[in-house]
Amino acid sequence: MGLLKDFQNYRRNKRNKKFDVAEIEVFLKSIELEQLKKNIVSSDLILSAEVNNKFAVYSTYCGPTINRTFKGKQIKSNVKHYFISNNKEILASVTKFGWTPFYLNIPIYDNVVFSAYQSKVAKALPHLFQFLEQHEYTMYLDDKLHFDDNLLSSFEVLLASNNAALGVREHDFLHSNVLAEFAESMLQKRYYVLKDRTISYLNAQLSKGHSLKIEKLYRTGAIFRNMKHIKIREINEAWFQNIIDCGINCQISFDVLAQSYRDIASLPNKLHE
Repeated sequence: MGLLKDFQNYRRNKRNKKFDVAEIEVFLKSIELEQLKKNIVSSDLILSAEVNNKFAVYSTYCGPTINRTFKGKQIKSNVKHYFISNNKEILASVTKFGWTPFYLNIPIYDNVVFSAYQSKVAKALPHLFQFLEQHEYTMYLDDKLHFDDNLLSSFEVLLASNNAALGVREHDFLHSNVLAEFAESMLQKRYYVLKDRTISYLNAQLSKGHSLKIEKLYRTGAIFRNMKHIKIREINEAWFQNIIDCGINCQISFDVLAQSYRDIASLPNKLHE
């Protein structure tokens, strides 16, 4: 517990801008799970006959255009690629690379923390989007990553062999303790301003029997899901609630959540040739 308290004072004198805790609590009410279920309506996206219905790749970005993170690469496969955003300029730009756009009708904020929270909606809750539910498997990608669609079939086999609901890559340089992820994230301001929330979340999880010392730490920039698995909705929604409670470093909350499920497989680290 002492280490967690020590982090509260970490670099305090170097950070002058205060974060309005009350303001974020008001914002979080706009993305409560039950509210999202009511507000995310079915789109007009229809799968054409030549599209491979088994797999879909999707990504997301929420926020102002000036903060865009999308790394454009022309799509050359027949696997459907969807891009979900609350920014119509971003959607127009990704369409040029072969992505099918979906407009998420929620406000655009200049606040990077609010925007990051909004991006977790599609990342954690793909089953709320009817066009993603049409597919047996979805591959979520951080919009900065490139991916070889030829890997999808091997990922399907991996999940089947482990009876897993989803697959996530293990972290490539952080290991053994959730505090390693926490410490690394404190170097980025958007995570630092939520440090007290994250510490409170970790303390609460410790009191529930979860551990900081674990075998695997995960990086959630790429997530392969079996959308038909009996546990997938439960895991998705439990993770999203953990993100709300923990803060926008969703790898911390996933590391905690993963301790409660045996339905998670480890994807290979390499996503493309």
